[in-house]
Amino acid sequence: MPSNRVMVFMEGKRQESMNALSTDERQALQLVEIIDLKWLLAGEGHRVHVERLQTEPDYARECLALAAASASEAVRAAALRLQARLDTSPI
Repeated sequence: MPSNRVMVFMEGKRQESMNALSTDERQALQLVEIIDLKWLLAGEGHRVHVERLQTEPDYARECLALAAASASEAVRAAALRLQARLDTSPI
Protein backbone atom coordinates (compact mmCIF):
# COMPACT_ATOMS: atom_id res chain seq x y z
CA MET A 1 0.00 0.00 0.00
CA PRO A 2 1.51 3.39 -1.01
CA SER A 3 2.42 5.82 1.72
CA ASN A 4 1.65 9.55 1.68
CA ARG A 5 4.57 10.28 4.00
CA VAL A 6 7.58 12.23 2.81
CA MET A 7 11.03 11.73 4.27
CA VAL A 8 12.79 14.93 5.28
CA PHE A 9 16.54 15.13 5.88
CA MET A 10 17.64 17.87 8.24
CA GLU A 11 21.18 18.28 9.59
CA GLY A 12 22.04 14.68 8.82
CA LYS A 13 18.93 13.34 10.58
CA ARG A 14 16.16 11.49 8.81
CA GLN A 15 12.66 12.56 9.87
CA GLU A 16 9.19 11.86 8.52
CA SER A 17 6.95 14.73 7.60
CA MET A 18 3.34 13.64 7.97
CA ASN A 19 1.76 16.81 6.59
CA ALA A 20 3.73 17.30 3.37
CA LEU A 21 1.51 17.02 0.30
CA SER A 22 2.50 16.13 -3.23
CA THR A 23 1.46 18.33 -6.14
CA ASP A 24 -1.16 15.75 -7.16
CA GLU A 25 -2.63 15.75 -3.65
CA ARG A 26 -2.79 19.55 -3.59
CA GLN A 27 -4.52 19.60 -6.98
CA ALA A 28 -7.01 16.96 -5.84
CA LEU A 29 -7.81 18.93 -2.70
CA GLN A 30 -8.20 22.10 -4.76
CA LEU A 31 -10.64 20.30 -7.06
CA VAL A 32 -12.66 19.11 -4.06
CA GLU A 33 -12.94 22.72 -2.85
CA ILE A 34 -14.00 23.88 -6.33
CA ILE A 35 -16.69 21.21 -6.61
CA ASP A 36 -17.92 22.02 -3.11
CA LEU A 37 -18.29 25.70 -4.01
CA LYS A 38 -19.87 24.81 -7.37
CA TRP A 39 -22.68 22.81 -5.75
CA LEU A 40 -23.21 25.26 -2.91
CA LEU A 41 -23.61 28.09 -5.42
CA ALA A 42 -25.83 25.89 -7.61
CA GLY A 43 -28.15 25.63 -4.62
CA GLU A 44 -28.46 29.42 -4.77
CA GLY A 45 -29.15 29.40 -8.50
CA HIS A 46 -25.63 30.26 -9.75
CA ARG A 47 -23.67 28.19 -12.25
CA VAL A 48 -19.91 27.74 -11.89
CA HIS A 49 -17.75 26.52 -14.76
CA VAL A 50 -15.04 24.39 -13.12
CA GLU A 51 -12.42 24.61 -15.88
CA ARG A 52 -12.78 28.39 -16.15
CA LEU A 53 -12.48 28.74 -12.39
CA GLN A 54 -9.22 26.76 -12.53
CA THR A 55 -7.69 28.64 -15.46
CA GLU A 56 -9.10 32.20 -15.47
CA PRO A 57 -8.11 34.31 -12.45
CA ASP A 58 -10.72 37.01 -13.19
CA TYR A 59 -13.50 34.42 -13.38
CA ALA A 60 -12.26 32.83 -10.16
CA ARG A 61 -12.33 36.24 -8.42
CA GLU A 62 -15.90 36.84 -9.68
CA CYS A 63 -17.07 33.47 -8.35
CA LEU A 64 -15.34 34.02 -5.02
CA ALA A 65 -16.83 37.52 -4.71
CA LEU A 66 -20.29 36.15 -5.47
CA ALA A 67 -19.83 33.45 -2.84
CA ALA A 68 -18.43 35.92 -0.30
CA ALA A 69 -21.61 38.00 -0.64
CA SER A 70 -23.87 34.98 -0.03
CA ALA A 71 -26.28 34.94 2.90
CA SER A 72 -25.17 31.34 3.53
CA GLU A 73 -22.30 30.87 5.95
CA ALA A 74 -21.48 27.54 4.28
CA VAL A 75 -21.03 29.26 0.91
CA ARG A 76 -18.90 32.02 2.42
CA ALA A 77 -16.73 29.47 4.24
CA ALA A 78 -16.28 27.42 1.05
CA ALA A 79 -15.19 30.58 -0.78
CA LEU A 80 -12.57 31.33 1.87
CA ARG A 81 -11.21 27.78 1.73
CA LEU A 82 -11.02 27.86 -2.05
CA GLN A 83 -9.46 31.31 -2.08
CA ALA A 84 -6.68 30.00 0.15
CA ARG A 85 -6.11 27.04 -2.20
CA LEU A 86 -6.15 29.13 -5.38
CA ASP A 87 -3.95 31.79 -3.79
CA THR A 88 -5.92 34.56 -5.49
CA SER A 89 -5.99 38.14 -4.35
CA PRO A 90 -8.41 39.00 -1.57
CA ILE A 91 -12.06 39.35 -2.47
